[in-house]
Parts: sequence; structure tokens; C-alpha cells
Amino acid sequence: KNGWSVSLARVIGRDFENNRSFVIDKGTADGIAVGMPVILSGEVVVGKISGASYNTSKVTTIIDINSKIAATASEGKVSGLARGLGSDIIFDLIAKNKKPEIGSLIISSGTDGLWPRGLLIGKVKQVKSEDNQVFNSADIELLADFRDFNNVFVILK
Repeated sequence: KNGWSVSLARVIGRDFENNRSFVIDKGTADGIAVGMPVILSGEVVVGKISGASYNTSKVTTIIDINSKIAATASEGKVSGLARGLGSDIIFDLIAKNKKPEIGSLIISSGTDGLWPRGLLIGKVKQVKSEDNQVFNSADIELLADFRDFNNVFVILK
């Protein structure tokens, strides 16, 4: 779909303590490289490859605090950054005069050159607009349950 080529991988190890990373059964021998996006079926973002050995790779999930994805609300009028908070995700750096609708889908915008456009990240739970803040932000409800999948797809680019 969308002209991406994907590789199906099985989850073979998990970090149960905080769901911020897991290990898959594909590696450099399968064309996997650090930085490649990892998704679930339905094009829901899970994370990206953060380490690759010959036949296994480590995936860091999007709730990790180092995770950042250029994102936009599905209506396309509100852009910002989907940022991991360690246990959750926030849609941040939204222009002060813009507010995403509650319930609208947040997708990758493709403008950071790292993530293809149109991957699903989550949906807007609550919008925060404070006078003393330069930007608006929104809490995001994740579409993936980070404890509950056995297979993922790596987008090979």
C-alpha cells in the first residue's frame, strides 16, 4: 500500500516494565536498518528500529521520550509534533491560533523525512491551550495497545 515495501516480523522479546521497546525476529540479514518505521496492520505507528543485528532488531516505541514524529490532524489544518512522554504521547507545538478537534486522528505528516505521510498515530483526547504557553498541545489516545500484539511490519525504505 502507498508503494511502501514492508517486512512482516514477529515480536520475540518485550520490555514489560514500560512497553518502550521490544525485539523482533528480523535483522540486517532481512534488510532491516536503524531508523526504519515499524507499524501494525492498519498502518498504526508502533515505533522505529533503534538497533539491528544479523537476525534480530530492537524497536523503540513511540511512547519513548526520545520519540518525535512530525504530525498533522487528519483534517490537515493543524500540524505539530507527536512526542513520546514515556508512558503516553502528546501532540505538541501546535500554532496558538489552531486547535485540533477532539476525536480527530493524528497522522504522520511526512515533513520530517523520517516517517512516511499518513501513518496513524492516535486520536485527540483533550486540547490544552494556556495563555502563558507559546503553543497549544493535545493529549493523544494511542491506537495501539503496546502490550498486545505479536506481529509488526517494518517499512523498508
